[in-house]
Amino acid sequence: MNTRSIVAVALILSSFSAKADTYAEMAQFAQSLCGDIPSGSLTRTNIQGKVQANAAHLAKIISGSGEVSGEKQQEIYQGVPFEKLPDKIPTVSMCKIELIKTLVAAKEKVSGQTVSAPGGVAVGGDVKNSPITVNNPSSQAPGK
Repeated sequence: MNTRSIVAVALILSSFSAKADTYAEMAQFAQSLCGDIPSGSLTRTNIQGKVQANAAHLAKIISGSGEVSGEKQQEIYQGVPFEKLPDKIPTVSMCKIELIKTLVAAKEKVSGQTVSAPGGVAVGGDVKNSPITVNNPSSQAPGK
């Protein structure tokens, strides 16, 4: 396996590992919020209110940083696409699923990083002609 292939595989695997941690945090966050809303009251408005009340925790999950300023917390909160949530959600489990999907969309918007491996498999090979793509705008220096 050539060096470029090894680097590509390592980059993709580290991205998946970081995403797994983020998904676990999102799941815990969604459970704590959706579990606190009484049955029959699982609405977009109630969920949005709970998320806003926990904006600091939301900002840590979305930004991946332990310390987030109040201004940045508000910016992250405002970037969450709550309009993607259904008006009414019948169960806590559906609430968690919908909230996690919404948080993932917010995370991708903030980070700008996406990883695509058609077929779900990332293996070594010719990186230049690979169907695997990694888009991480924050690591690209201007002029490159």
